Amino acid sequence: MKPSDNQKKAKVKLWNRCKDSPLLDPAHMTDRELVDIVGDTSLYEWLKDEEFRGWFLDSKVLDDMISLGAEAAVARLIKIVNEQVVGPRESVSSSSQVAAAKLLLEYAGMMPVKKTETVVKADQLPNDEKALRDYIEKNARKLKVLHD
Repeated sequence: MKPSDNQKKAKVKLWNRCKDSPLLDPAHMTDRELVDIVGDTSLYEWLKDEEFRGWFLDSKVLDDMISLGAEAAVARLIKIVNEQVVGPRESVSSSSQVAAAKLLLEYAGMMPVKKTETVVKADQLPNDEKALRDYIEKNARKLKVLHD
């Protein structure tokens, strides 16, 4: 099966929305829920094709695509750092090489990435349950429990 660009975009949108929420498992969602997340009603028609459905609900395929993209990006960064002749004008600026080197060092874990922390006090959180659940789902990766 060769998915169209719109089908690929729909899959990326689905898995980006679901990856940080253990409550959202596409394999157990209705077609309606999937369409609501993706925002494309063409998905109803696409999901009738079992081959598409299998591809669409398989997160490993997306992981493989991301891995291939990451490998290509790293290879390109290495080329920028190492080569004197790169790009459409056959030259790379020194600032581009420094930026590429910094990204490679961060990727390799050899350069610490500056992390910022936002503290939210209890009285700043939404009061009603639905709004609080929405807030937690939206900010799940950033939240951590602090104990006094």
